[in-house]
Amino acid sequence: MSSVFIFACADVADLQEPPEFDLPTTPPNIKDEELDPLKEVFFGLYGCQTSPELSILNYDPQQVIEESGCDSNIVTEGSNPDQLFEMSDGMYQYLDTEIDASMSRELLVFANKGGLFQVDMVANSARRLTSWNGEICRIIPSTRYEVVPVDNTTDEIFELDAPFVYVEVVYDTSVNDPCSNVSVFRNYFKVAMNFDENADNVDICVSEEGGKSTASDCKTKQRPAVSEAKALSQPVVAYVGADGLFRYGYLGWGRDDNDQRTLNFWDENGALQWTQQRALESFGSVFGTEGVYPYLFDVNALEDTHHLLQMGRDVFVFEGHELFGAVDTDTLFSDRVYQLEESAGDVAKVEFVFDDNDLVFFDAGKFFHLDYTLGSTVPTPVKTYEFVTSLESTVEATTDDFEFSQFETQDCRYDADETACDAANDVGGTSWQVTTGCDVGLGCSFPVDLTDYCVTAAEQVQNTPVEDLCTPERYQDLNELDDPANDVAFTAFLQYYADHMRDLDFQIYDNKLLMNVRLSERDALVLYDYNQPATAPATVRESLLLGKRLVQSIAKPIIQDDNIYITSNILGLKTSNICYKGFSPVQCNFAKLEEGTSEECTSFDINAGTCREGKYLFESRALYCSATDIANEVCIDTNQINPKTLQVESATQDAKWLPVISIDDVNGLQREIRVLVSEDRQFSSNSPSQSYTKDEGVLGNPKMYKLDAPGSRTLSSISEGQLQGVVESVPGSMVLRDSEGAVSLTAEEFVGGSSVRQQDELYINENMDQIIRVTGSRRQQ
Repeated sequence: MSSVFIFACADVADLQEPPEFDLPTTPPNIKDEELDPLKEVFFGLYGCQTSPELSILNYDPQQVIEESGCDSNIVTEGSNPDQLFEMSDGMYQYLDTEIDASMSRELLVFANKGGLFQVDMVANSARRLTSWNGEICRIIPSTRYEVVPVDNTTDEIFELDAPFVYVEVVYDTSVNDPCSNVSVFRNYFKVAMNFDENADNVDICVSEEGGKSTASDCKTKQRPAVSEAKALSQPVVAYVGADGLFRYGYLGWGRDDNDQRTLNFWDENGALQWTQQRALESFGSVFGTEGVYPYLFDVNALEDTHHLLQMGRDVFVFEGHELFGAVDTDTLFSDRVYQLEESAGDVAKVEFVFDDNDLVFFDAGKFFHLDYTLGSTVPTPVKTYEFVTSLESTVEATTDDFEFSQFETQDCRYDADETACDAANDVGGTSWQVTTGCDVGLGCSFPVDLTDYCVTAAEQVQNTPVEDLCTPERYQDLNELDDPANDVAFTAFLQYYADHMRDLDFQIYDNKLLMNVRLSERDALVLYDYNQPATAPATVRESLLLGKRLVQSIAKPIIQDDNIYITSNILGLKTSNICYKGFSPVQCNFAKLEEGTSEECTSFDINAGTCREGKYLFESRALYCSATDIANEVCIDTNQINPKTLQVESATQDAKWLPVISIDDVNGLQREIRVLVSEDRQFSSNSPSQSYTKDEGVLGNPKMYKLDAPGSRTLSSISEGQLQGVVESVPGSMVLRDSEGAVSLTAEEFVGGSSVRQQDELYINENMDQIIRVTGSRRQQ
């Protein structure tokens, strides 16, 4: 389920008035760009460029690779592959618009300043779609669903992209970087992928569903302007009516030309079903989102057609069918389940996880729980619906954005409260516990707002003015319209969160939360039972898995089939006589007693904790814990030490888990697991292609293995290939398509030698013993 988030990075300002001139319904004719015929399009570094920016490259496998010459002052760019666009010059969106077994994305839409381009990945063609005399700020895809009958009782429902995009355009050139200016008026246009500004008629395929047809002459010259609410709307799925038939629509909020703020619902055909006047709270900043707006509107799908809606700080849970055929729309979304605490005029998307009935929120150091299916009125479908999510949604579900660096840890000696910091980092100690009740002495409290915002129905008298009555049109009135009986329930407070934790990740495992607790000095992996009351003993509420005996950094665990796959970097030896400020090496100058410059580390800096001497090496381990291991308390640090029974690699190797999405014609999309393994040795210029390890558990030229059998800690005897590069972290899944003869994959998600991720196309040859990488100027084996 795709999401659109709205944020602003500046002080909230009044929205500009819309332009007084009429926007043209059709754009001016612009000559098509002269683009080379495409063979194979991929993304990588081009030629001799030294920056990490990616380019759209065109590679002809039938022609000899013409390498770039990058020696000294003589630079000659190769012509195979050649550069179509440098990605930093614009923005792009992939579109998967059609059902196919390989789940390939057929189209790429790329925006460069005011121009919009389309790359057809199937036909190997590229063209300019249209242009504006302004600047494109966003390309916004729209989700659609296609129902395919399997038999009389079962339908498959495929999540796809619509054959059009919404484009956000600004015309104001009087300010610098208008796309980042929250006050600049924004225009939105719907651009179909069969748009042709040179078409003979305005629209010669109007009868085609969605304006898309396989007919060669089906072109549209329409590029209609749409509302902000329509362009930013998000999908809602439902079972509707006595038979529980599958339907879907779009829920969107936005402002119109007259600054009217409305919540709108459209059906799957784009027909407006209802509108509700709705003002949202505005903010100075909204974090972790796309777009530049002072508001936050976000819809997320839960299980069984339930949804989570966030409008500003207010969070709602609803069933999709409630929006279809709604009669009393004035009262929709008047009873929230939670309101996020205030945060200095800013807001962030609520952190939550869910399974088929549990919904767990995290806000301001506190966990909250809701059984969101309790009392459900979702109609029971007569048919069985099997959902096939898009590849993008599946990859997003396995993403881990955390990247470890020892320079982000902080020694408790430099903490303002060293004693409290030591207690927080005494993982597994007699008094150590992550979760507690809400105790004011620990810094936990609940905000109380006693303001009388409006007159409720219970308070209303005969002469109460209508404008004084509570209404969801005003977000402040939700404080009095809210029914506490339907709210989420507090379950626990994290006492170390505010002062002694660097980060926190959590996911549901076996009706518990599996938490990565990243403390000041070290990490811990903890299971927390959110069904236990906060008054229950700590030994009942939580159990410590890893972190007691070893100082380590733990990546987000991968959960598959009730098994847990954990990549952990274990603290090793320390190298001395090297100093760091932040992430940068600097000169050690301990003879100097004063504060040092940005280029040196002095005794003063050491004592102040603003620089550090020495750097630790780390060993990367791939640990496997089955559900039985968890239940029997086998998944603990002791079994990482002697004997090392949890890891799958040998004592002379380092390894990292790699989640895999395997796609083939028979089984469709399957989640699998692989291991990347490097020998524990230094890089050798005499054998540059052999594997090695370095620094903070970085794998050089690792080989990729399967496990010998499901649930086994033994690697297969033959590797599937070798990655010529370094793997610093594994933030996402690798995609394997077995039906393509060779196994192709996109490495953007897991290749990294710096803070900037690379993306290359990799191919494992038919002998399955070597990965070939096309990087833009050369092919490596």
